[in-house]
Amino acid sequence: MIKLIILLTILNISHTFALDELKKSTSLTTVNKEHRTTKQIQEYEISKSIMPYIEKNYIFKQPKEEYMIVFQESKLSKKFARIDAVLVYKNGEFIDGEYLPDMVFALCIEKIDDKWKIVYDLSRTDLPSANELELIKKEFPSNFPKKLLSKFWYESI
Repeated sequence: MIKLIILLTILNISHTFALDELKKSTSLTTVNKEHRTTKQIQEYEISKSIMPYIEKNYIFKQPKEEYMIVFQESKLSKKFARIDAVLVYKNGEFIDGEYLPDMVFALCIEKIDDKWKIVYDLSRTDLPSANELELIKKEFPSNFPKKLLSKFWYESI
């Protein structure tokens, strides 16, 4: 019982920290344009461009409230980006598995004709099988800078 209480306390602290970070990262719309960092601007543009893809390919049922995308990690260059993101309700609550898979979206993105486009989707609910890894190695865009990938994907493909 004590272990459970400690775990719940840790999870609550982590969740509170995540919500604080979420509030900071989503304040982009309230920040004057001249005060936005290049990274904030890129992340905002990317989030607008990838949301329709996520909605089309991953949402089973329309969530009950307004939601937004939150970047857990992003690695950006001028022309390429790799993001790890989740969808959460605007109040910071996580969206139940009834509406979409419980996963982090891992997307490789390229700026083409001044628009961010998904060039490869590495999102998974589990680790890829050996066969799946071989297919990913064959299909993964050769021009995408692997240094932007997470350690797992960098070492795997």
